[in-house]
Amino acid sequence: MASALKANLEILEKRGMTQDFINVLEDTLVSITTRNKEQERLKADKKTTTASINTLMAQLHTQMQEAVKVVKLGVPQTQWVEFGIKAKR
Repeated sequence: MASALKANLEILEKRGMTQDFINVLEDTLVSITTRNKEQERLKADKKTTTASINTLMAQLHTQMQEAVKVVKLGVPQTQWVEFGIKAKR
């Protein structure tokens, strides 16, 4: 669009088009492109972080299950509440 406006500026000046308008148009396009690239980079970072969190959460879940099993085998049922275990045998 901007290149066509520049090429036909003489014709369009009669309708109020100016070089300043075209410059602002180009600057806005550059700004949008830059910000979009930054946004895409942030999205990629977020996906990587989310995958890492999900892996750690799965690991934590496995560890918690193992801890519950050990507590249930080694601690009297009356003390399970101390460990946050509400389930019965």
